[in-house]
Amino acid sequence: MMTMHTRSFPVFIALIVFLCSVATRAAAAPLQVVATLPDLGALVRDIGGDAVRVTVLASPDEDPHFVDPRPSYAVELHRADLLVLNGLDLEIGWLPSLIRAARNPALIRGNPAYFDASEGIAVLEAGMADRSQGDVHPLGNPHYLTDLRQGLTVARRLAERLSQLAPQQKTLFSQRLAQLIDAARPLLARAANLRQKHLSVLAYHQSLSYLEDWLGMTQTATVEPKPGIPPSPKRLVELVHLQDSNPAAMILQEAYYPDKLTRLLADKLDIPLVVISGGASPGQSYLERIEALMRSIEEAAP
Repeated sequence: MMTMHTRSFPVFIALIVFLCSVATRAAAAPLQVVATLPDLGALVRDIGGDAVRVTVLASPDEDPHFVDPRPSYAVELHRADLLVLNGLDLEIGWLPSLIRAARNPALIRGNPAYFDASEGIAVLEAGMADRSQGDVHPLGNPHYLTDLRQGLTVARRLAERLSQLAPQQKTLFSQRLAQLIDAARPLLARAANLRQKHLSVLAYHQSLSYLEDWLGMTQTATVEPKPGIPPSPKRLVELVHLQDSNPAAMILQEAYYPDKLTRLLADKLDIPLVVISGGASPGQSYLERIEALMRSIEEAAP
């Protein structure tokens, strides 16, 4: 005669199998990562692969200083296992309010879930400016991701942080980091060739210092008279005169800045205008974004 204990044994086994399968799925669930900028999101995907699910807050066509803090962003931050931000006060106008609204106690500086990508970066222009000089950053220029060398520094730290949060995926993260570094070598070689050209450039905004430093370019001036101040007709006349004494080979500007006046200026100076994407487009890797940026400069170079 089958006892109650015997009859319940298959149910007990089934329950154990179910609980084990739930635990396995939970262990394999991707980390929920929120990145403030497209390039940071691309780097997280490059290192994390299928072990991460990435939400990017700013779009490539959006000025990262002035992102609209939508309520849906707070919801994503509430669910996040990791926040990856640019730092150096780039997001100071919109990110703090989103973090407060998210009510995620893990997203506090110093916690593993809070990753400031600027830590470890060789910061340019630190302590050189104050708010009275326009839209500037006293902590230093925050637009470091246009320099592949700095991007690789971020990638190495990201691999470490992801491994800390998901140690069972450490081998995956290490392998993907090694692949990224290896794939970057041809781009670094192309950068060395560009440096030999010693290009002089006009920049629309004081945001391309890292790119210029990496590629050995000299910035003759900015189209803006001060950061964040649109150029006046008088300013354009000044730049035309400057070209006579200190000629630039091209004008560089990000896609999220207005280009009507810079196109007129480029025509007047008879030099190309190179419009740079504000970051990796959806589905684009970080190296693909950097390659496209480099190619646009190589094609414009005399």
